[in-house]
Amino acid sequence: NAAMLSPRYSVQSSCLGLYRRYSAVAEDGRGAWFSAVTEGGYVVGLSTARLDGGGGCRVDGFTHKAHVRSWAELIRAAGDWGAGRGASSFSSVVSAEDEEKLSLFESIGFRNTGPGEPFDLGGRHVASVRLERR
Repeated sequence: NAAMLSPRYSVQSSCLGLYRRYSAVAEDGRGAWFSAVTEGGYVVGLSTARLDGGGGCRVDGFTHKAHVRSWAELIRAAGDWGAGRGASSFSSVVSAEDEEKLSLFESIGFRNTGPGEPFDLGGRHVASVRLERR
């Protein structure tokens, strides 16, 4: 939703660059983003929701590895936002190589519905998996 790739594949060298990407998700009112924040005020995860125009909502998110337990809550917040705007299905496209993220989505009721469009990483194509929950 924020047109970003995992740091596994691409370096994100600017915090301000992150904010602009997340802000753009919500500019037209068809998307939103959420953050997980520690008691000390540190942002340790982000999620996004984006209505797809066909009654669905694309969701995605990530957390710092030390705060992975907040991941499901972030995705739930994104899904709740979409449901509140009439979405009846939820989807995400995840790298086929990211077994941990695939497992996290499956643990909250998403199911693998087959291959998604591959990610183009500067000429290197990485297979993806489409996950859905109704």
